[in-house]
This record gives sequence, structure tokens and C-alpha cells, in this order.
Amino acid sequence: MPMKKIIEAFEMDSPDSENEELMTYGPNFGLDSAEILRKRLEKVGLESIHDFFYFHGDCPDWAEF
Repeated sequence: MPMKKIIEAFEMDSPDSENEELMTYGPNFGLDSAEILRKRLEKVGLESIHDFFYFHGDCPDWAEF
């Protein structure tokens, strides 16, 4: 998968962080935004869960992920 297609789906210039196996983007606010992004990524040929996922959760300030 060309990196350019993924970056275009996120409508950003580059990922927040990346290494040889993982790229991170975010934050994206709200489940509606996550659903829009899921559809964009699937449109460029990526498959949910196998190629990407979104994490959503409420947590206290002292918890970090």
C-alpha cells in the first residue's frame, strides 16, 4: 500500500508517529469522525481490524495509553 494513499485518507501531511511496523494518527474526536475515517481507509483498500483499528475510551487523567 503506498503511504501516499494512507496519508490522503487521513487528510494530513504525515503520521503523528511511525516505525517499520506501525503508524499512529490522532486524536480524532468522536465516533462519527472515526466512522468517516474507517470508510476512507477501506476505500483505499485497507481492511478494518487487519490493517487498522480505532481506539475509543473514557479514562481518568492518571491513566495513559
